[in-house]
Amino acid sequence: MPSIITRDKLLNEIKLLPNEMLSDVYNFIHSFRLRTEENSIEDNDDIMSFSGGWRDLDNKVFEDLLSDIEERRSESFINRREKW
Repeated sequence: MPSIITRDKLLNEIKLLPNEMLSDVYNFIHSFRLRTEENSIEDNDDIMSFSGGWRDLDNKVFEDLLSDIEERRSESFINRREKW
């Protein structure tokens, strides 16, 4: 069985279950979603811990960084257009 299961496959399996099992299935699936949301909040906290990290960065270094990013993005998009 492939590792990727589509929502349609899941929904089809759920449709085949007897009604008295739906509550258990719902609780099981709902617990996954809640854990995902909790992880998302924790990830946001981790990411936000970096806020202000470049506050003391020298202006020249920051300008060089922005210039480098702009150049790399331009090169990346040019390569994408050439593949099409």
